[in-house]
Amino acid sequence: MILIRKKIALQLGIDSGKYDTHTHIFEHKLITSKKVRYKPSYDAKIETLIKALHKNRLNGAFLVQPSFYGSNNNYIIKKLKKHNHKKLYGVGVLSETKPLRDFKKILKNKFIGVRLNLYKRKIFKFNNEWNKVFELMIIHKLHLEIYVENKKLVTLINSLPKKLIKIIDHCGTIQKESELKWIDKVKEKDNIFVKCTHPFRLKKDFKTGDKLMSKFITYFSKKIGKKKILWGSDFPWTGYENKINDYSSVNRLAKNYSKQINGS
Repeated sequence: MILIRKKIALQLGIDSGKYDTHTHIFEHKLITSKKVRYKPSYDAKIETLIKALHKNRLNGAFLVQPSFYGSNNNYIIKKLKKHNHKKLYGVGVLSETKPLRDFKKILKNKFIGVRLNLYKRKIFKFNNEWNKVFELMIIHKLHLEIYVENKKLVTLINSLPKKLIKIIDHCGTIQKESELKWIDKVKEKDNIFVKCTHPFRLKKDFKTGDKLMSKFITYFSKKIGKKKILWGSDFPWTGYENKINDYSSVNRLAKNYSKQINGS
């Protein structure tokens, strides 16, 4: 879960090691769009993240483009170039109408995935450029990270190319135990990965969210295999800063879930 071994690492286009597969870095003054769902008033510097990873003996992280930066991936590109020697990888966002231009740019840099952040948004129609992007993603082993409401998830997954690697954010945004069964309706499961998240992303009450997370781990270990369950801390926990502010405590959660997956 935290440890990504060689076989899975090769599939995801990364080095093997212990990873946090969902982090965000940003400087709030660089947020120019006024049409954002959430705008932080602080910075999440890459140096802070690297220090937290080192302290908790993690080898690297996926840097996921935050929604408020839109399809301008320049900030992550800049930081990846500066810290190129570390096991840090980008997950970018593309223009909905002209994705090929943005994709060519991130392909030249240390990006391993493309994020579709469609949460509380209408699912747009994939044009011919997107179909070309999907073909190139399969060739270059980039994954598609999907963040969308649970009720929209299966239809979206089944509409995508089978060979495309798909990583599903935040447990598929489940809210109750019955919603675990979304995976049963997916036609092709070979290229499906899922990310465990912080319990607060599932439920406002920690104990309820933690219980649901445990059920998710048990169910999905059987359905897609424990090696395809990843961990993402969601650093720096945008929207939950008052409830979560300690990376080490979040990492302890990940270790507990890993023990559950491995049966120890």
